[in-house]
Amino acid sequence: MRYVLAVIGGIIAAVVIIFIVEAASYMFFPPPKGIDMENPEDVKRLIASAPVGSMIMVVVGWAIGAFVGGLVASVISVRHKSAMALTVGLLLMISGIINLYMFPHPLWMWIIGLAVNIPFAYFGFKFADRNYVPDGVSKS
Repeated sequence: MRYVLAVIGGIIAAVVIIFIVEAASYMFFPPPKGIDMENPEDVKRLIASAPVGSMIMVVVGWAIGAFVGGLVASVISVRHKSAMALTVGLLLMISGIINLYMFPHPLWMWIIGLAVNIPFAYFGFKFADRNYVPDGVSKS
């Protein structure tokens, strides 16, 4: 059960981070007037006309989200910490593929977007593995 909670916690943490970074992207690169984010056709038009800086922020959000998701999954998990982090990365990659299919993105976003999830989730595991010390344990 703890493994399931680790993966779910990692996914939730990743999605929150991705949402925050994408929301920040809208602050720096506001969408044109009249775009309805609930309308898939408007979202497709928005992505097609989005500035490169906005798209870079989205990819950075995916990377940071995968890192944090892998870290959270590693901290929650008792054993198999790297497997939990990599599972989060894989699930994020699958959701990224679905997103990229649903809404057309430039080729470079496909390449980078799919390449960041698993490695950054693993980096999150490595960071947690190095720096996380459970209560009552001294790090020497």
